[in-house]
Amino acid sequence: MESLTNKSSRWLRKTTAAGMIPLLLAQVSIALFCVPQSLTAGTEIRREMTMEELREFLSGEEQFTVLLSKGGAVRGNEVTILADSIHLGRVTRATDGHRHPNGSETSIATSSIKEIRVEQIRGSLRWSGAVAFGFVGFLFGYGLNIAEGRLLKNPALGGTILVSSTVGGTSLGYWLGKRKDRETTIITIVD
Repeated sequence: MESLTNKSSRWLRKTTAAGMIPLLLAQVSIALFCVPQSLTAGTEIRREMTMEELREFLSGEEQFTVLLSKGGAVRGNEVTILADSIHLGRVTRATDGHRHPNGSETSIATSSIKEIRVEQIRGSLRWSGAVAFGFVGFLFGYGLNIAEGRLLKNPALGGTILVSSTVGGTSLGYWLGKRKDRETTIITIVD
């Protein structure tokens, strides 16, 4: 590695490419922590629907959450829209476990519903993100091992860097893909 030498106020300072790697990693980390905030933009859609439109819209949906006007929420699937209520075929999670136990059927009156959140999960981006970021992590670790081959004479350290960068890239890609895969539609019932 070629070192750059700068003279500044009577002392000599050497900066090498190896010394710049922590700064580069800090910049990449800061950028990656800002990316999820921008990924959530546009993933929530707000709609107002009547009961008839809601019946057509929720016909094939599997995962949804009903927010109650008095507070609390009920998550479930297998929805049936009735004239004056919504019937949940199976409750998967609820804030009030005594009124709506997990695994049971329940009906919620439309007058007590504040909004309905419908989640659509595609699942393809989480796996493609994991593969793509894992490959980038592998290339980063491989490039680091090649660039710092003279400094990393210990093969165990080189292998650890290669494996940890690949696993870290795969985990990050899966997490970012999972956040991008989910689309939420927020429905408010109007008369």
